[in-house]
Amino acid sequence: HVVISHRKLVSAYPSSLSSSSIMSNLRSLPSTAPLIIGYASNANSGKVDRAIVDGANIIIWSFIHLHITDDSKCTIKTSLDLVEIKRIREKYKHVVHLAAFGGWNGPHPPTFSNGSSLSGEKWCEVFMKFNEESGGLFDG
Repeated sequence: HVVISHRKLVSAYPSSLSSSSIMSNLRSLPSTAPLIIGYASNANSGKVDRAIVDGANIIIWSFIHLHITDDSKCTIKTSLDLVEIKRIREKYKHVVHLAAFGGWNGPHPPTFSNGSSLSGEKWCEVFMKFNEESGGLFDG
């Protein structure tokens, strides 16, 4: 995950991931422009493109979900159109794309059948793997 501090994205990723190719492609927050943030869940509506043209420079995509399968595999699930998000990301190179975890009506983070869960660092590794497999769509 990422902490925003004085206009800098401060990596909170485990040091084991610091050499990842994804880490080298993360976009930084705008250094001088105002931060204009929009939440989006539908990349196909044209509203995200319109918001960016109108000045948005950070898009927070909602939602992606931490998920534990029936066979205890930890994964990320989303109904977001990742192909369309990739198109938007490639078209507007100045825009930072963040992933919002969550939704409603579920435990955060999810738990195994015995009530335990992964540590935050392990969930971060699950997200980074998902992000890498998705082509590095999210900057945090």
